[in-house]
Amino acid sequence: VSPRPHFLYTPLLASSSVGTITLRSACEPLRALVERAAETATSATFVRADAREIDTVRKTVLATTDSHRTRLELSYDKLVIAVGSQPNTFNIPGSKDHALFLKEAEDSAKLHARLR
Repeated sequence: VSPRPHFLYTPLLASSSVGTITLRSACEPLRALVERAAETATSATFVRADAREIDTVRKTVLATTDSHRTRLELSYDKLVIAVGSQPNTFNIPGSKDHALFLKEAEDSAKLHARLR
């Protein structure tokens, strides 16, 4: 479950924003990763959604799609939890409005456009 269809190598975003590498070099499509995982595992599935709740007793994840309109309850055998996508502003006044964060591919593209 992920809100984006690619794995992003966030340490490379700074290099892509200044043009050292292309943005495509910092992204790995999840389709290829899921296909490779399905070759060795019983099954592997990718769902483009936001994980909202985890029930470890029932081994389910509640996910939402389409701007939270569609709710999905997904079962799992093994669960891997990765970092979220919300940048931390450390409560510094004005940072949310004026800072450029490098957490998403779009952030790198915005910074690259401002540097031109």
